Amino acid sequence: MTEASDEQRPTVLIVDDDPNVTSSLARSLRDRFTIFTATDAETALHILQQQPVAVILTDQRMPTMSGIELLARARELQPEARGFIISGYTDPAALIEAINLGSVQGFMSKPWDIAALRRKLEQLVQEYQIAVHERRVAREAQAQIAMLRQLLDQAQADDVMRLELVQWENEVESSATSVPAMGSPLAQTSPALFNDLVANYSSLLDLATEQRGLQDQRSMPDRLRVFSERLGLLWAGPRDVIEIHTQALRRLCRGQTPQRIAAYMEEGRLVLLELMGHLVNFYRIRLAAQSHE
Repeated sequence: MTEASDEQRPTVLIVDDDPNVTSSLARSLRDRFTIFTATDAETALHILQQQPVAVILTDQRMPTMSGIELLARARELQPEARGFIISGYTDPAALIEAINLGSVQGFMSKPWDIAALRRKLEQLVQEYQIAVHERRVAREAQAQIAMLRQLLDQAQADDVMRLELVQWENEVESSATSVPAMGSPLAQTSPALFNDLVANYSSLLDLATEQRGLQDQRSMPDRLRVFSERLGLLWAGPRDVIEIHTQALRRLCRGQTPQRIAAYMEEGRLVLLELMGHLVNFYRIRLAAQSHE
């Protein structure tokens, strides 16, 4: 049921009980996307169990399962996949509820405008790529737990400082199981400062991406270390760091080509892990100095 098999291209799953619709959409979109098609929900769910999919483009009115119901089931299999309804009929209340729950990211009426549909799919693919990256970053942040535990064992900090570190460790652990949402402590208590940190980190990430593969990258570690020290003086936690990274990445990726987005994501993953390492080391030195006062 695949119309193309280029792993470098985003994958779109088209679901409609009318094979003429799936064929027409596949012909119009296969130049840009890898296309899978299904004429029933069961087949679509089977594909989702086998293949990573960026966008699920589905009709609403189908015999055994509505498009909204299909997208709710699909979210259990692939949480990052973006759901889009294209239909001549839908229940507005059900659609609004599905959008609020996060299983549907958009709607377009039949007959569709193929140019507008392509633009929407490009936007959804970009959102999918960022969501996948964010989840990967959250999982990799868990590697910092071991360093934090070692720090807690070695540091002779007072009770208040130790409580801060325990809370920081718990935030890392929870971040590893879900993509962090907006609402980090710094974003809530100091929005202007948080936005400034995002802007500074965006510049660092952009510079790191520009310098990929170059021999002379001596300025990056120093600049990243200075940035980590600024975060350390603010007692920034993992939720702050990951949220700064997420917001900066979204800012940089807006309107970029898929190749540029991929470059930002890959370089950003390395930069974030290095930044968190610097921050852990900063806290280790700070606590050791305090224990000798």
